Amino acid sequence: MSSANISFDTIPASIRKPGVYAEFNTRLAVRTLPANLQPMLIVGQRIAAGTQAAGAPVGIFTDRQAADLFGRGSILHLMCRAAIQANAYLQLTAIAVDDAGGGVAAAGTVTPSGPATASGVLSVNIGNQRVDIAYAAADSANTIAAALNAQIAKQPDLPVTAGVAGAIVTLTAKNKGTLGNEIKVSAAFTLGTGVGCVVVAMSTGATDPDITATLAAMFSAGHKIIATAINTQASLLVLRTHLDAVSSAIEKRGAMGFFGFTGTLANGTTLAGQINAGRITGALLPSTTSLSYELAAAYASIAAFEEDPARPLNTLQLAGIAVAPDREPPVAHRAGERA
Repeated sequence: MSSANISFDTIPASIRKPGVYAEFNTRLAVRTLPANLQPMLIVGQRIAAGTQAAGAPVGIFTDRQAADLFGRGSILHLMCRAAIQANAYLQLTAIAVDDAGGGVAAAGTVTPSGPATASGVLSVNIGNQRVDIAYAAADSANTIAAALNAQIAKQPDLPVTAGVAGAIVTLTAKNKGTLGNEIKVSAAFTLGTGVGCVVVAMSTGATDPDITATLAAMFSAGHKIIATAINTQASLLVLRTHLDAVSSAIEKRGAMGFFGFTGTLANGTTLAGQINAGRITGALLPSTTSLSYELAAAYASIAAFEEDPARPLNTLQLAGIAVAPDREPPVAHRAGERA
């Protein structure tokens, strides 16, 4: 049996008086903040192409892994991608939910016009991703639309699928529910003449899945940060109930909920009042082309990585999230009209 000698600074080794003596030595004390490890959970929708069953949590380490597990371009895949881009050293777990049985996928259209009188490039922005196609002089509207449809099929990480009929390209959200209505679509041209494009915004998405059972399954997992894709009042109230339960005086496993909102300040303020939860925080970034659930994942990811519990989060960079424009773009007018 071996013993170790303990040296003291103020208690002499020769003391013979019985008793218990103690001293404080701060020379080897830690002078930095303690590690603030905050495991993060993401809750979002998958698509049928994913291999991971709904309701089964899994650790996520790469964008490719999330794409394989939840389906490329699904809400949960894009959330995991955003989280990893914002914080590559994140301790991340994801759990999928299926689309609601009565859910409806949002849809919109892109309709080019022609024929082109000079070659150029049509760029269609879908969320924070861009689809580029080249067209030649004399290409008809149908030819341009077919090329756009084919190019969208080659970019499986987009949150939409496409179909073409004549000159009309129809975009359909990969996941059903209201989040598809938030996918911003716009078109722009580089060089070229004779070609126009009419975009009909994504709409008619309805009925989001209920995340109550999904959160209940993660009750004892101990995640400190929970990011949810669905930013409706009903879904966030479910999250509030879960957070209050796991953070109660009995459970003592404090956790925070995160969501993203890309609508107006007025609507965001109204939503915050409806939630009225001290454990839920939302990131508001009006007019960004990034999707609200990508914003939620990036925001939560940065919060999970911040070691100073007192540091304000509103000064930290959300890598991978598109910067919102300073103002709304001007309205286009036809020749002869006054602005």
